[in-house]
Amino acid sequence: MHDCYLVDNQLVTREIDIVFADGWVLSVRQASDDQDHPEPLELDAVIRRFEVERTNEAANDEGFLIWALLDVIVDRYFNVADRFDDRLDEVEEIVFSAETGDDIPREVFDLRRGMVHFRRVVAPLREVLAALLRKEATCISGEAVVHLQDVYDHVLRVTDWIETQRDLLTGLLEADLAVVSNRLNQVMKRMTSWGAILLGSTLIAGIYGMNFAHMPELDWVFGYPMALGFMLALTIFLYTWFKRRNWL
Repeated sequence: MHDCYLVDNQLVTREIDIVFADGWVLSVRQASDDQDHPEPLELDAVIRRFEVERTNEAANDEGFLIWALLDVIVDRYFNVADRFDDRLDEVEEIVFSAETGDDIPREVFDLRRGMVHFRRVVAPLREVLAALLRKEATCISGEAVVHLQDVYDHVLRVTDWIETQRDLLTGLLEADLAVVSNRLNQVMKRMTSWGAILLGSTLIAGIYGMNFAHMPELDWVFGYPMALGFMLALTIFLYTWFKRRNWL
């Protein structure tokens, strides 16, 4: 199994191997893949939980020690899942903010990769606990199996929580694409509107700019002001029309 925690929003795991039989338990705690915190899992919390439960239950078999170790690790899974929830809220605020940067897809995909890794770590623990609950390990007492059932329920809750978070993250990714597409449509509307406004004036200027000797109002003294007036009137009309349609 693996112990998990987050360092600077990056998931760090530490592998823990357990071998046990009647009367003894051997744990191999490997270092983490974080270069800044390579130390293995501390067992102080596990020992305290085992001592308290042994006092209450008056049980000394290795099943309670295994339960204490699993219970501490699974409790830490809830902390990681809660941190992922906080990051989902942060990503949601960024996606739906007024200004979206180019790093939004990277934030989403980094979070998604961390969740996938987290699920790969948590999911196999269900099969391990299911085997213990089926009493395939005969050296574990019935009282310890009852406690392991509680740990199994917690693992199921964490797994369901991860699936819900992945669905939310997928929805945020789709929402981000929809927001980007909507903003692109707004930009295209503005560009199209200004292009149509300039096209009217360009059309009038192009017609009167043709080199023909006989054209209406060519020698008229008010021809030039009239052409400018048509351009201004058409520009104001198109601008007002697009503005009312919320294209500008």
